[in-house]
Amino acid sequence: MNFTTDETITAPGFNISIKLIRTDCHQVITHAAAGETGTITAAKNQRACEYRIVAPAGSQVRIDGIQAKIATSTQCRKDRLLVNGNSERMYPLDTSSNICGYTTVTTPITSSTGEMYLAYEKVRRWTRGFNANYTII
Repeated sequence: MNFTTDETITAPGFNISIKLIRTDCHQVITHAAAGETGTITAAKNQRACEYRIVAPAGSQVRIDGIQAKIATSTQCRKDRLLVNGNSERMYPLDTSSNICGYTTVTTPITSSTGEMYLAYEKVRRWTRGFNANYTII
């Protein structure tokens, strides 16, 4: 989002409008039973995506593996995949996994709240997306 001003207008401030657009890569994925599995895929043409995986009461979400093709940057600040299992949509870095690089994550990430949040950001063209496999446990 860019903000610009026009020198012909002398009123203070900005006149801003925001239009919310739902896309295929903004999803709430709800599961009914433990043992169910799924895969989330962000393709190379997707730029900003958010997913929320919801387990049934008494169950958790476990990310079993992530195959990332995400351009590397210092502290993964540009292109990245953030994973948070504490129901924190602001993705604080002290409680979220911050993933970038062409890498495979095999260490399971298990939610503590029954929900798992994933946010994907792509800035540079050589980022190709990710696949995340998960299980409801």
